[in-house]
Amino acid sequence: MNTLCCVNNNKDGNKSQVNFAFYNKPITANFNGGDISSDGGLLLIKEFDKKIGYIDSISKCIKEYRIPNFIKHQIEQLISQRIYQIIAGYEDAVDCNLLRDDGIIKLVAEKKLNEKASSQPTMSRLENSVTEEDNERLNEQLTENFIKANKKRIKRKKEVTLEIDSTDDPAYGEQQMVLFNGYYEEYMYHPLIIHDRESGMVVRIKLRAGNVHTSEGVVEEIDKVVKKLRERFKDIQIKLVADSGFSIPELYRYCERKDIKIEYLIVIKSNKVINSKIEAKIEGNRIVEKVKREGGSSHYSSIKYKAESWEKQRRVIIKISHSEEEDNRIKVRKIVTNRKGRAKELYEEYEKRGEQENRIKELKNGFKADRLSCKKFSANEFRLLIYTHAYNIIVLFREQIKGSEIENSQIESLRTKLIKVGVLIKESVRRIWVYISSSWPYQRIYKEVKESLSKVKIGLLSES
Repeated sequence: MNTLCCVNNNKDGNKSQVNFAFYNKPITANFNGGDISSDGGLLLIKEFDKKIGYIDSISKCIKEYRIPNFIKHQIEQLISQRIYQIIAGYEDAVDCNLLRDDGIIKLVAEKKLNEKASSQPTMSRLENSVTEEDNERLNEQLTENFIKANKKRIKRKKEVTLEIDSTDDPAYGEQQMVLFNGYYEEYMYHPLIIHDRESGMVVRIKLRAGNVHTSEGVVEEIDKVVKKLRERFKDIQIKLVADSGFSIPELYRYCERKDIKIEYLIVIKSNKVINSKIEAKIEGNRIVEKVKREGGSSHYSSIKYKAESWEKQRRVIIKISHSEEEDNRIKVRKIVTNRKGRAKELYEEYEKRGEQENRIKELKNGFKADRLSCKKFSANEFRLLIYTHAYNIIVLFREQIKGSEIENSQIESLRTKLIKVGVLIKESVRRIWVYISSSWPYQRIYKEVKESLSKVKIGLLSES
């Protein structure tokens, strides 16, 4: 009778086994363990998504142009597979080839276990078949899903704070609209991103050519969001926060329109005229002199200022602080605003904008939203939107698990503590069994999250 070693030492067996000699007995590993997946935690996010209908809502944005008789993967299945792969850390379409036999990927894409999930060519055809109209609907759905998911909070607080920023997206191939940007000194795309401050959701995102100015198209994009908000909430106050790249008269005028009425805080760039006005304002000021002598504190004030391109004077808030790093010089920052209130309080409200930069980092680094390697611009815009929708699903998921020890975890930590767990999948006549690793150290968190999913309070996002 052959021993196990003899059986595994045949020609075919050697191809699927690996031997180790560091233990007191030989160790042999092979790849014959059965239908095992390393992403068992995706089941939790899938259940959450089915309760709120997020992926269903965005799948409806893409028109079906394929011949029905030749369709093996429905649009919603393709979108589900792509988004869950992104959430699990597989950001490229080529990863479909590695995962099309993975049992968990099949389950979250709602494929039968005896079927294969989508391959890379199928996913790439989807990316390259979307139209500008499809992409615009996907962008509008970012706003729609934000509104539906946060409507109770917005109605209660009667305000929304929108944060605007742009980011560099370096590109290294021959993608359409990848151009050289002198400020960043690289060939890139230049996306525009609008966040909701409180929830962290992306409300709208726009892929732009690499050489455009930071403020290019900002009024048009903000207007689309504002109109949606005004349609749903007649009496809310909309606030806007942005850095100096968006310090343009067109944006000021838009916010000040009587039918828009947006309160804004926008950093303004320095020039000789405003610097001389500030110097006149602070010269001989006892508080400023104290800041110079002692350091470690700041002084806040404001002036009236009119640039040549402005049709009227506007209020500029000034923060004066001591900087040891710059030869003990006084450091001055300036924010233009149409808001009333104490300068210190308004400036501190602006400073909360730093959280948006962390959210952009998570979008780019955690979700790999800068992986825009298709040749067509529209395909890359579709990719950016899909990455962003995946990000928003996780933002809402984190909101659902508040109170748990992973409520503030970024996507990398969620993968470690919730998603990346080995599971063995077995299918019987009546049930699919998913056996989770018995020695997994985060079992308690998994169970807590599953319990929290029975109390989902977000309404159905796929409703028209």
